[in-house]
Amino acid sequence: MASISDEQTLIREFAARSFEYQRAVLHIPASPRTWNTEQLIISNSTALETLGGSNKLRKLPPELLNMVILVSSFWSASTMRLLDQRTKALVESCLEYKHLVTYAASTMAALVHIGVADHYTVCHLFDVLCSSECSVCGNFAGFLWIPECKRICVPCVQEEPGYMPMKVTNASIAFGLSKKLLETLPVMKTLPGAYGLSLATHRQQVRVLSARWARELALDVHGGESGLAAYLQRASTKPAMIAYQLRIARKGGVDSRGHMKNNFEDLSRYMVTTAMPVLLRDSGEVVTEGLFCKGCRAVSGGTSDAASDEASDHTVRFGIRTSHTKEGPVPIICPIRHFKGCLTSQRIRKEKSYTTCRFR
Repeated sequence: MASISDEQTLIREFAARSFEYQRAVLHIPASPRTWNTEQLIISNSTALETLGGSNKLRKLPPELLNMVILVSSFWSASTMRLLDQRTKALVESCLEYKHLVTYAASTMAALVHIGVADHYTVCHLFDVLCSSECSVCGNFAGFLWIPECKRICVPCVQEEPGYMPMKVTNASIAFGLSKKLLETLPVMKTLPGAYGLSLATHRQQVRVLSARWARELALDVHGGESGLAAYLQRASTKPAMIAYQLRIARKGGVDSRGHMKNNFEDLSRYMVTTAMPVLLRDSGEVVTEGLFCKGCRAVSGGTSDAASDEASDHTVRFGIRTSHTKEGPVPIICPIRHFKGCLTSQRIRKEKSYTTCRFR
């Protein structure tokens, strides 16, 4: 078994964090100046007056209040903290809420600032915090796709057609839904900043949502696929629909599921994605943002199928490697075993040792 010093040496030499990806997505630093969630919540005086005026929460025993906190949105739970000292203490003592504001403060700040913190419950957000698998491919995912509050990995952010957000104005035209109906879904207002791997600046603020969820809402409103098809037939000659279809055509069209195609470079993918660490409760509540093997990253730069297979097989996930079985992806804690078994890492290490000895 490798000693602690050997493990630290291996991790220092061959592990790297994905800082370039964290910079590419929405990020709100969790500092007193930039993450003033409480001030944002106070600005919603209507919600605060409703909670404070009823005085019902103050009468609940701690056990019931804890249950209320779990099924409340993060916004509502944070608002409860402002009622009085007793309620504040109870909210902050709720384990799930405490872990969210302690370990995922920047993620929670992003939800508040982008305007969807009132759509996701404390319990659901905590479950996402404790999960590590991408909702699409099952690999390690250190990021959150905000429109549906799902874990997602970097390749899926870049390439998966279903994870392209949709403008509210386009959703209203495409699915025949009023903006009032669309407001029942998590609608976010993008923030100005630098996004994408090229860190391109985007200043325009756009209201976007999940195209998949908008379509599901349309199916309910129009009475299924036939009803939605009938609406599309009626609206096909309207100027707004024609203009929308032209915009879609310029972006590469849609696939059979109604998802936009060829939007790899579209910054809006990154604008609705934020980093979210993983809480490993089974490992003594260890929190990690993810580590990647430098050797595998070097291999993944190749173009051959063999290189891709090796990179996929050896990608390290914060010391947890995804091993695919018949039952699905199974996490295995084996960072040292990985580095010792990665041929590229071993080759890099030998080259470093040879260069060091040669120039001493």
